[in-house]
Amino acid sequence: MEPLPKSGLYYPNNLARIAFLALEDVMGSNGVNALLSLANKREYIGNYPPDNMENQIDFSDISTVIGTLDDMYGLRGSRVLAMRTGMAVFDETLKNIGEAVDVNDEGFLALPLIEKMRVGLSFVGISLTQSTKNVPIMKEESDHFSYAFQLCPVCWGRKTTEPSCHLLAGTLRGGLKWVTRGLNFNVTQVKAHSCGDDVCEFVIPFEPV
Repeated sequence: MEPLPKSGLYYPNNLARIAFLALEDVMGSNGVNALLSLANKREYIGNYPPDNMENQIDFSDISTVIGTLDDMYGLRGSRVLAMRTGMAVFDETLKNIGEAVDVNDEGFLALPLIEKMRVGLSFVGISLTQSTKNVPIMKEESDHFSYAFQLCPVCWGRKTTEPSCHLLAGTLRGGLKWVTRGLNFNVTQVKAHSCGDDVCEFVIPFEPV
């Protein structure tokens, strides 16, 4: 796809680097190189952003790459790849910032499931927004969490027929799987900036799959 106009909103170098490395884990280096070439982002081929917290990656760069993933693999194929990439993003982020919570601690293991989920979702918010200050809005409803981003680098400037920020959905799933020691949760996106909504919102049921 054609590069999107610059947004003037910036993503931290280290988080963008983690996203590229996670894509490489899922697609292989040749696959990522082909993706970046098709996205007209050749400046990143073999030259991922540096490992620092400077806000230098325009939201449009991330959105263009993810939009090109849709073009390459179709909506269904890119969903699988982006979801897997998002889970890998969480794993790599955890390695980089360390485990702030000991999920094997006896006291933590004794917590109710919903409390563990609350901790996991909060940790994802901290890890994803450590530099952007784009703090997610988390609410608890009768049977699910609502989790919304006011600014989204994954779909910025694009138009889609349905919510498709699967990279963020995968990151949320990765955080929940970590904090519950292996449980899987359906993470469903119900709103997206690319669909004309004012937030990108996800719904996570209290009950695991």
